[in-house]
Amino acid sequence: MSAAALDAALACPDAAIPAMPPVLAVLDVLDGDHVRQSFLLRAGREVWRIGRALDCEILLDDPHLAGQHALLRLDAQSARLELLPSLNGALRGRQRHAAGQTLDWPADGVLQLGHTRLRLRHAAATLAAEKPMLHAPRWLGVLLLALALLAITAWNTWRSQDPGAPWMGYLSPPLMVGAGLMAWASLWALLTQLFQRRFPFVLHLRRALIFLLGLALVSEGLPALAFMVSAPALLVPAQLLPVLGAMGLVVWHARDVWPGARRWLLFALAGGMLFWLASSWTRQDALQHRWREPYLSTLLPPAWRLAPLHPVDALLQDAAALREPLREKAAHDEADGEADDAEE
Repeated sequence: MSAAALDAALACPDAAIPAMPPVLAVLDVLDGDHVRQSFLLRAGREVWRIGRALDCEILLDDPHLAGQHALLRLDAQSARLELLPSLNGALRGRQRHAAGQTLDWPADGVLQLGHTRLRLRHAAATLAAEKPMLHAPRWLGVLLLALALLAITAWNTWRSQDPGAPWMGYLSPPLMVGAGLMAWASLWALLTQLFQRRFPFVLHLRRALIFLLGLALVSEGLPALAFMVSAPALLVPAQLLPVLGAMGLVVWHARDVWPGARRWLLFALAGGMLFWLASSWTRQDALQHRWREPYLSTLLPPAWRLAPLHPVDALLQDAAALREPLREKAAHDEADGEADDAEE
């Protein structure tokens, strides 16, 4: 560079920097849901070579790739991938593409070459909306939830213990609940660390506390309400809600661990729920009412009962109406017993 050109560059440094071609797309190398490496694909070139060879524009360190594994043809509106001769080809979803094929690469689409997952972000694609960050809940709120759950657990333990029981009998249930909560929240926090590179222990602990506290309130409230208003049907959701709530809790945790697998997780849990309902229906076939405890298994003070009282004569009439159905059931059971004895 001559002295005059150097003086001109120093006098106007912006003019000395050549303009960079615009970016057509960004090719991300994914590690789980995170980006491990990115390649800027700028205008001025139409074909990029992908592979392990040093002369490739997109150089990937993957022993399952050929030296020149594929050609990426890119313009301002579209992208196409041409697979060169190789052993492993490409994988899109569950569909495998062999060498020699050419396939479209949509914006934000993910392809796998060898063991390397690649995502193409095209400049022509609409930018997705910003997602809110997951903020850890305040410790005070988590502490209040834990104290409320501890109080309910201690109350139930005190009611179930015999007078004069050793003090360890009162401490064991709260300690077991606390240990189970810590293990559960730690497991989900470790899974989040594995897939999302963060350890939100307090967030998962808060969700587990909300579930257990709500479950405890429902387990205590619905049977009491069934007694007060004489509505045995309320005992059915009291039996179903724990299973439904547990599945909902798993989805609540997992949506932050595997954001892209939420739909498959819902399908799997729905299938598990249907299987549980079918097996539970079969197991309770001999019961008069399924998915509920016997009516009036929860007794509260009579003053709490809101249902109207029935006269004794009406009770006797209802009992008399049961005589014939009970006789038929007894005869049916006796016949079944004789048939079983005959088979033996």
